Amino acid sequence: MDNITHSLVGLALAETGLKRTTPLATTTLVIAANLPDIDIVTGLAGQLFYLEHHRGVTHSLVAIPILSLLLAAGVFVYSRRRSLGARFGPLCGLSLLATMTHPLLDYLNSYGWRPFQPWSDQWYYGDIAFVIDPWIWVVVGGALFIFTAKTWPGMMVWAALFITMAAAMFFFGDVSLWISLPWLLLTMCAVVLKFSFDFSGSQARFVITGLLVALLGYFGTLALLHRAALGRAGELAVAANARDGGRQAQAAAMPTPANPFIWRVVLATDKAFYISDLNLTRDLPALDSMSPYPRETGDPSTIAAARQTAQAQTFLRFARFPTSEVITSDQNGAPAEVEIRDVRFQNLGVTNTFRTRIRLDKNLRPIVE
Repeated sequence: MDNITHSLVGLALAETGLKRTTPLATTTLVIAANLPDIDIVTGLAGQLFYLEHHRGVTHSLVAIPILSLLLAAGVFVYSRRRSLGARFGPLCGLSLLATMTHPLLDYLNSYGWRPFQPWSDQWYYGDIAFVIDPWIWVVVGGALFIFTAKTWPGMMVWAALFITMAAAMFFFGDVSLWISLPWLLLTMCAVVLKFSFDFSGSQARFVITGLLVALLGYFGTLALLHRAALGRAGELAVAANARDGGRQAQAAAMPTPANPFIWRVVLATDKAFYISDLNLTRDLPALDSMSPYPRETGDPSTIAAARQTAQAQTFLRFARFPTSEVITSDQNGAPAEVEIRDVRFQNLGVTNTFRTRIRLDKNLRPIVE
């Protein structure tokens, strides 16, 4: 999930009463909820290096307790130097709790999670929640705004955060009025409640605890909707298999931004991937209406040579639905160029991020630039 969601979860845990366990508890919980994303520094070495290492070791089961202990130790040392009185034991427990929420939330979306790094590169996909969920933002964020914004500078920070949320929501795809208007209405409700009532600390703890429980129920509902989408996608897989032959076509249903009733369906056959949005409230789309993406387009030997390069192998370890296309051939001595893409991100505004291009000389050997 995105870092706004991780931060909101960390802050919500603090507001359940955990912030009273020790000084610097809230700070520890919010940092710990984001801590595995420390691997973002791998992006400095390039996009391909980032794809290879993001959600890798720092998100793995073996690293979570180590990162938690290091954070608790760092906060404890800081507390000692500032005479803040934080206790090491509670800091360890809080850090471990919040850090654990991070990979579990990441697992829920279609980007995936590699829990057994560094021993295994196997990806696991929950496929039930989009990487950015504006409903979590507005409900959990709205409640936290009501209960934690005590000063005008704090309110300005929350205002900037909600503006960022709204911009991100409208950036991803075509968000309909049926989604954007209720979202904006909930935001305004949070503002009205903030300035209309004076809530006590006990009320805040009760509401925030209830929201975290409701969040689990929300994910359970998404899991049921995902199962329904997979069932309907299975009907399309039968038709795809009849068309392309080969092994039984595989079907995946992935969440889309903001609307839990619309799922991105991908059918994988031996020849191609078929992609379409499936609305659970409407009839099943026809196979002919799905966008086809051939697994290979162009000279097979050129593609085979490109896929054997270290660059391609790195990308293919990440890609879930990879297609390979010869962009330029080696005619007249010009180098051949092959593009490999992961079509699960097709039409989401981030296609350029999830692709790589390999250049080959006339002997089909990689050109190192």
